[in-house]
Amino acid sequence: MPCRIAPDFAFEKQKKLLIEQYGEKKFDTAYMYGTIIVCENDLYEIKRIIGYMEKYGDDTVAYAFSEVKKLSEQNSKRGMGYITAIVQKKNAE
Repeated sequence: MPCRIAPDFAFEKQKKLLIEQYGEKKFDTAYMYGTIIVCENDLYEIKRIIGYMEKYGDDTVAYAFSEVKKLSEQNSKRGMGYITAIVQKKNAE
């Protein structure tokens, strides 16, 4: 699924709300992960990443993104669908 890009004014407003809700460190980490799947400007996906960090733990999410980062940028698995599969599988172990 292609990333949703908000206009700058909306992005900054929503970014501020996410930082207030989850903290700057967690937002920055999720934003960095978003750059791996080229969705760093998609606040929906950033919030989803933060949700995974809270539900599955930082280590599991870090593992999932490290696996996806190994893939070519043109690989269709380099996205949130594959991240979801990895964290769910790792959580089930």
